[in-house]
Amino acid sequence: MTASFISELDSASVAKLILTELLLTDKHAPAGVLYANGVIVSTAAPYPVGGTLLTSLETKLASIDATAASILTAANAIKVATEILDNAIAGNEMQVDVVAPLPAGANLIGKVDHASTGIGDGRTVVTTAGTRVALAGSTVAKTVIITAETDNTGIVVVGAAATVVALLATRRGTPLNAGDTLSLPIDNLADIGLDSTVSTDGVTYSFTT
Repeated sequence: MTASFISELDSASVAKLILTELLLTDKHAPAGVLYANGVIVSTAAPYPVGGTLLTSLETKLASIDATAASILTAANAIKVATEILDNAIAGNEMQVDVVAPLPAGANLIGKVDHASTGIGDGRTVVTTAGTRVALAGSTVAKTVIITAETDNTGIVVVGAAATVVALLATRRGTPLNAGDTLSLPIDNLADIGLDSTVSTDGVTYSFTT
């Protein structure tokens, strides 16, 4: 048999041909096989021609063929997926296309807009050191910038309206020396509290709405 002929056969056919060649050759013929002029004329168990041995081999080869087909299908799927990814990559960068409009609504995606429509300002003094005060009454806001007054002689502490403390031993919040500034995102200025280490120290502030 020629190489071109073998290449056209499937794995099961090749295996059958090889097994037949073995059975027809003096050197490889199993015990119990009788042949004359290269042709099998008689067999005895456990090597019946077309019997248990060949049937078992055919079953295993069919199983191998099915597994190979499954592997080929999976490999093709991987190939397609890899090609899709490759099409999206240029050098070391991946291109991502937005194929649908951004959803409507008030939510911001990234930092695309400050979303502020107004601005306000004010001044608040801590009348008595150690007695916290709110930065302002209920005032809707988006951000606030708080600056300790430049003529303060102590430290003003900014924190939550209900818990801020300026006393060093139990301090809670962010301390500001004279002229220091703090920026915060906030939805209501009344949520911010002030305390100070010196009475009548205070802050000025600006906020957006």
